[in-house]
Amino acid sequence: HWYNHEHKHSALGYVTPMDRRQGEAGLILTKRLAIKEAAKAKRPERWSGNAAVVIPDKEVHLNPDRKVAID
Repeated sequence: HWYNHEHKHSALGYVTPMDRRQGEAGLILTKRLAIKEAAKAKRPERWSGNAAVVIPDKEVHLNPDRKVAID
């Protein structure tokens, strides 16, 4: 339960796997970027660059380099 519903994964842009699976990751990341941009506008001297938000890939595969042989 913790791993899929509470733990925010770095490879997923710091959202939970369940957020990603239910399609909520985009909304969460959009809100996060708006918060960062507002903070940057309020105190620009505290920011050295852009307020980046990681946007994960649209598809995620387990073992993507693994070739599957079909006989």
